[in-house]
Amino acid sequence: MVLNGPQLDPIRLLHRHDGFVSFSVTDGEDLWPKRAIRADALGRLFPDIKHELIRDSFVSLNAAYRHNRGVNGSQGHPQHRNDTLRFLCACYCDLDFYNKGLSLKSVIAEIKTLIKQKKLPRPSILVDGGHGLWLLWLLHDPNDSSTAHIGAWMDNRNDHYQFYVKVNKAIGQQLDYLGADIGAVDGARHIRIPGSWRNDHEATVRWKVLKYGNSAPPSYTLKELGNLLGVKPAGKRRSSRNGQPGPRAKFPQRGKGWKVGRQNTLAAFETLRSLRQGGFDKGLRNRAALVYAELLKLNGASRQDVSTAIRGIYLTPPTATGCGLTRV
Repeated sequence: MVLNGPQLDPIRLLHRHDGFVSFSVTDGEDLWPKRAIRADALGRLFPDIKHELIRDSFVSLNAAYRHNRGVNGSQGHPQHRNDTLRFLCACYCDLDFYNKGLSLKSVIAEIKTLIKQKKLPRPSILVDGGHGLWLLWLLHDPNDSSTAHIGAWMDNRNDHYQFYVKVNKAIGQQLDYLGADIGAVDGARHIRIPGSWRNDHEATVRWKVLKYGNSAPPSYTLKELGNLLGVKPAGKRRSSRNGQPGPRAKFPQRGKGWKVGRQNTLAAFETLRSLRQGGFDKGLRNRAALVYAELLKLNGASRQDVSTAIRGIYLTPPTATGCGLTRV
């Protein structure tokens, strides 16, 4: 059984930032979110939920910029997805070595050999979940070694998240013969909480921080870890002559699609306006004028043309049931 219960120190080592750390539990099949706590408030708030995390509990590997009600406050219900990430805390590999008929002892010995031969970057944390093994490589930001990597959002122009996935994939491919789960590469993963109890295998989850004789475990920038694994960042987008990002080669006609879409929306509004015989009833006029002016502007109309056009909105039409603005 669990001796001391969930441990906070290893979690704080992983989550060095001011983003939101998510905690969840499982019933053996589904993962149920419990609480998202901002990392700088873990010392104060983690004890409040510790009793809920004694058995079959998980913590997010990376951190989101928000909880489900936004960014205010120090806690809330988790909203932990790949599209809400901000901090990348560790690259990882999930080794289901039992699928290869291997033992924990033999796998750890093989990992030590790979490290000694410089075929594998030194992991920072080894997680024995009671059934399988996780390896974690801590990440720090290139501009501040005291915090986790900042810039995880998926539309970052430097593609930090996509590069993160590539690094995880490279680790998995290298350790495939040890039972690596090569599908475990995304950033929204959860891992069992240190010191928690695993019901299905009746084992305590143990995190071992690896120091290699130093006072602290190894930590890498995402680029450094990628270089050690032979993974190169994606090239920058093509730029036009004025230095601004050019159109993606894969979608050279994207601008035309947007133009046609704006034209179609304006045409739909004009159809509705004709059904209203040119004007709109009281209570709808101001909103209709605002929508119409915005559509005209998006389609290239001048301010004077817009001003002239929206005057017709204020004509009072005969009542026409079912032709309200809400259908635009």
